[in-house]
Amino acid sequence: MRNALLTLALFLCTAVGLSAADAAPKIGILRLAEVLNTSKVYNAGTDKLKKDDAEVRAEMKKLEESLQKLDNQLQVLQPSNENFAKVQEELETTKLKRKIYSERMGAEMQRRHVSLVKETYRGVRTALNAFCKERGVMLVLLAPNPELGAATLQEIQLEMGLQTVLYFDPANDLTEAFVPYYNDRVAAEAPKPEGK
Repeated sequence: MRNALLTLALFLCTAVGLSAADAAPKIGILRLAEVLNTSKVYNAGTDKLKKDDAEVRAEMKKLEESLQKLDNQLQVLQPSNENFAKVQEELETTKLKRKIYSERMGAEMQRRHVSLVKETYRGVRTALNAFCKERGVMLVLLAPNPELGAATLQEIQLEMGLQTVLYFDPANDLTEAFVPYYNDRVAAEAPKPEGK
């Protein structure tokens, strides 16, 4: 698909009578993972997620401590003791509460992280559109992975099949110029605190 777009762009440029030098569209390469990892929006979001995750872990630790305490009580009590059934019920209820809380918060943290990545990606695409128009870049390709990281032959084949660029001239790498452009744009568009 990307090759077809590049061929179409070259064809259109030559069809309108441009010279071969003018016909070559300006192509850029972007290291998307680096852009995301240096994004102020993404980093602020992941910092918030880490803080919330720490709170979830603290709550899970409290539940674990409660379970341990209840289990210790149950070990000491005889089944004939009047409190045995009550402690056993509380133990089972706490186990269920821990399970439900863990599943619910795990799903919630996952949903929020996915939402953060999607939001950041949308912002990057919007900023990249303006960035490329200002600089006359007609096509931006993802930088290839420098190394194959898969462990099995099937995964390696899949990883190689997903590569669309195997080489690029480092002069076409837009990442270093785009990161500050994107972060400045995000800062400029951020809502201003009230009273200022």
